[in-house]
Amino acid sequence: MNIGHEKLSSFGKQRVFNVDGSLRQTEMKIMNFKPRTQNSGLAWEEVGTWNSWNGLDIKDIVWPGGSHLPPQGVPEKFYMKITFLEEPPFIILSDPDPISSKCSMNRGVPCYMSEKHLRSHANSSQESTKCCSGLCIDLLRKFEDEMGFTYDLIRVEDPKWGTIEHGKWNGLMETLVNKKNGFSIKFSKNQCRKRSRSKRTGIISPTAFLEPFDTYSWMLVSMVAIQASAFSIFFFEWLSPSGYNMQVVPSKSNHRFSLVRTYWLVWAVLFQASVQVDCPRGLTARI
Repeated sequence: MNIGHEKLSSFGKQRVFNVDGSLRQTEMKIMNFKPRTQNSGLAWEEVGTWNSWNGLDIKDIVWPGGSHLPPQGVPEKFYMKITFLEEPPFIILSDPDPISSKCSMNRGVPCYMSEKHLRSHANSSQESTKCCSGLCIDLLRKFEDEMGFTYDLIRVEDPKWGTIEHGKWNGLMETLVNKKNGFSIKFSKNQCRKRSRSKRTGIISPTAFLEPFDTYSWMLVSMVAIQASAFSIFFFEWLSPSGYNMQVVPSKSNHRFSLVRTYWLVWAVLFQASVQVDCPRGLTARI
């Protein structure tokens, strides 16, 4: 599509400008680059006009591909059909609220029973809509928020986890192999999973003591907290009469305390190290 200015206005007069330099009366042609009806190739065709006194007057536009509608954008969310089979505490199946017929926060999300399951329980009070909750549902809701998709939870028609019988899958695996659903959620323990599950070696990393805080927190502790604590302790010890008493050397000859020993004391207290340290004699420095 192309938009071009008219050389003259519809009144046959020259262009008239406003004080700010803009056109007082504007008229534009709207052109569409479309295939020719007779000959092969493409050509520009006028499909409408716009002017400042009458507004827009446009004909039907043929978009690329021969469509009369503009191309649709990318959908914000995509839809998925998910099958499940209940197994507490991973997937817990419960009835909806008897008054509102909806699932409350503690009951989970709505899920639907298959037609085969409803036919097998035709004589009972089974409802088509249930509420699903549990670990898998919490993970699914988190994925929904982060990945942006909508879904329907439908109980598998064949209530089995999935095995090969007569060369074909059944249960949940059958719905995935035949592409009936996007994916399934299940948790079951069997001998195959037990053998394939990785075992922990029991070795603790030597940097495990650093895990409670991230790198920036440890940098803040080492660059600010330790420095401030060490200088504060040594400063109060330098002011104390029983310490340096504001002199270059301690007032008592048997008092071994310095700035280096202060750093050693702070590191020992921080990491709970059982090492020999020299404590300050001033009451304020001890506190």
